[in-house]
Amino acid sequence: MNHPKEWIEIMRYNVTGDRLAVGSHDNWIYIYNTSEDGKYRPHCTLKGHSSYITALDWSLDGDFIRSSCGAYELLFWDPNGKKQVPGGASATTSTKWSSHTVKFGWFVDGIYPSGTDGSHINIVEMSKTE
Repeated sequence: MNHPKEWIEIMRYNVTGDRLAVGSHDNWIYIYNTSEDGKYRPHCTLKGHSSYITALDWSLDGDFIRSSCGAYELLFWDPNGKKQVPGGASATTSTKWSSHTVKFGWFVDGIYPSGTDGSHINIVEMSKTE
């Protein structure tokens, strides 16, 4: 596995802290396993976005990642299987997410004022008291 060749836009640990997802401007997501000795070991590289990664969220159970990019794509991933999840939005309807930074999806419906496009909002975050 390679490491990012361009700058990093976003990084997120999963809930247990044993994995780190890194979104890069080379359009890839890099997953690292963490350990108590402080070392980060490559787990996998997730490829499929058409542009640089702008946001990503882990599911609470660590079984899914959702990500968005500069081309306004919303993709879903299985970091354990090391692959993209086709139809990810439908496959994750009951999934609980540990964060909500991705600015596309039903949970952010209505945040875009009339006449705006995806460039008007850079990132979102949801209150823990939903």
